[in-house]
Amino acid sequence: MTLTATHEVESGAARPQVTVFADRCAGCQECIVRCPTGALSMDAERWIAEANDAACVGCRQCERTCPFSAIRVEGPSMVAARVATKALHPSSLVGDSGEIARGFTGWADVLAEAARCLSCPDPTCVRGCP
Repeated sequence: MTLTATHEVESGAARPQVTVFADRCAGCQECIVRCPTGALSMDAERWIAEANDAACVGCRQCERTCPFSAIRVEGPSMVAARVATKALHPSSLVGDSGEIARGFTGWADVLAEAARCLSCPDPTCVRGCP
């Protein structure tokens, strides 16, 4: 038996679609704890995870966390892409003890990266920071 959450489309925009395989779900709640947007909940009667596609941002944390491969997320990821910095050639690093990352090329890159971080649905860097 397979549970599939209702696939809602808001304003014509494609949304991620979450499928919970009831025959694989053991009710461990790992996906629920890990979901940064609260898109997953527990059906207390059947002890199976339930998905709310309207709240899902497609980060796929639930898919990576589930020890039983009971969740599949399809569709777009609504998490902003990372702004990449320019890489340095290894030969220029020999004997240099300075900063390796050159940083951003302009204020626009800084603002884009800051906006991406501030709206991150899964801020593991914040939780992991000493």
